[in-house]
Amino acid sequence: MSRRGKNEGSIFQRKDGRWVGQIQIGHHPDGRRKFVSYYGKTRREVARKLEDSIASFNHHTFIEPSRITFGEWVWCG
Repeated sequence: MSRRGKNEGSIFQRKDGRWVGQIQIGHHPDGRRKFVSYYGKTRREVARKLEDSIASFNHHTFIEPSRITFGEWVWCG
């Protein structure tokens, strides 16, 4: 297995067999790094998700996931 290059994220397998891919998308106001994680059954599936996410991030079309609940979203308008 080859190593991933800089700015390509990381991919690893969990003990339960699922694959995880992570990319850094910036920093929190307190200086901690901010990550987005993707999960999948195969390494190839996760690699494809990472590639799509990195491409959208580089084209400035990436939308950062939020932790807003459905109820909060409904009442925003």
